[in-house]
Amino acid sequence: MHHAAQVELFAPDGTRLTAEPADEQPLIATSGTDAPELTVDLEAGASEPQIFRTPIEDERMLARGYEFRRCEPRDDGGVTFVFAIDTDGEPAELRWSFVPRSVRIEGREWHGVGDRYEVDAGEHFIDSIMGRYPWRIGGTVTDDRTMRLACYSQPRGWYEMPLDISADSGPHNAWSFFCSGQPFQVLGGAEGTLLLYYDEATQIRARQVINAGRDALYLDHRVVIGRRRGTVETPRQWMLFSAQPLTENLWMQLYHHVKREYAARYGFTQSRPVPAGMMRMESLGTRGQYRGRNVRMTGLDLRQVADYFLPLAAERGIRRVDVGAIVNPEHPLDAQAEPERVASARYLFERAHALGMQALIYWRISYWNEHARLVVEHPQWWNRTRAGEPLTGFGNLVNLSLRSGRRRVVRHPHRGHGRDQLRRGRAAADGRARDGVLPRAARRRAGVLGRGNAPAGARLLLVPPRPLRALRRP
Repeated sequence: MHHAAQVELFAPDGTRLTAEPADEQPLIATSGTDAPELTVDLEAGASEPQIFRTPIEDERMLARGYEFRRCEPRDDGGVTFVFAIDTDGEPAELRWSFVPRSVRIEGREWHGVGDRYEVDAGEHFIDSIMGRYPWRIGGTVTDDRTMRLACYSQPRGWYEMPLDISADSGPHNAWSFFCSGQPFQVLGGAEGTLLLYYDEATQIRARQVINAGRDALYLDHRVVIGRRRGTVETPRQWMLFSAQPLTENLWMQLYHHVKREYAARYGFTQSRPVPAGMMRMESLGTRGQYRGRNVRMTGLDLRQVADYFLPLAAERGIRRVDVGAIVNPEHPLDAQAEPERVASARYLFERAHALGMQALIYWRISYWNEHARLVVEHPQWWNRTRAGEPLTGFGNLVNLSLRSGRRRVVRHPHRGHGRDQLRRGRAAADGRARDGVLPRAARRRAGVLGRGNAPAGARLLLVPPRPLRALRRP
């Protein structure tokens, strides 16, 4: 620990895990000292999100500098470094603690430390806290490898960032929109593998960053505090190392280790999947072209899909069909403005239920097109920026508060074909099908449609999926 609040970390055998520090110090973001004045009294149980009468200051860094004060031993074998924080107002204090830890994962030893930040902020409102470590394993980061969870990128499961220090990394290496959907980060080299994760579920803005000319990778976890003052702290981030090269198998072992620790902490039990075939037609019925991961369908409407694809699926033992985002934020389903589209969707669900199948939709409820009725007619339901403007994402989609009463409104257009109908359909399907195979009578009702029976004008293109890398047990 340097007196300027900078850290260097090494493995037990002396392998360097961080580059020599340059200007990497804890980044504590503040938005001033003014308390917000709300138009809505949240303590009175109002359902609307908070709306500020005057804008809140933009974020800025709290610390103009750090001054080392003292080092305090801890009862758990760790140590706490205390720093005075020089601010543009009332002074603050940082208590940066480290505790050692060793753990066995799949029979192999991992050793490291966990750090936690505790800030006595005084009058300052703290928005977020982020440690800043210039990670690299050994002499250079360019021969290392990093893997993270990937929701939308290929291959499904993880994403590997190019570790090219000749240029700044791109913005696609941040995934803050999904908050704590990223439970851990991993960096591996020939000398071993580094694992980072928090000891409890945490709202973070995570990213992987390369700065041109800096031979290091920043695996940033920005912990969102939520604009609080007084004494604020982060959960503990574990930083563990093992002399194993990073492989796909090791990545899966670490993923399951984090899941097991969270399950033990929160008392979760592992869910058991119900054996059932499932067909997914992503984004079906939302645009002029029906788009999926591995299929492209043009020239179809929902009734033709129901008459052609659903019987084919039922014939092959499929018990569930995900028809995608019929209720779509770019094109909301409006029962009054689009009665034929609603009728077609209703026909598809009735056809699925008649075949003994569950029909599921991907309902993106929390953000909508800026012209949608829910947005236009209910501005009190908007999530807002600190300047009072609507909070948008994915283009101009307006984020709506899940605290609002709009849940009672959007349920109405799907009455009889939404959650209650789906629950009845699920019970009926489970009663008629066993082990993913429909009884003979249900197969007769489904009918048999061959490839030559596609509706007139329909075109089906099958796009080969990217091959998945095999995961073998070590």
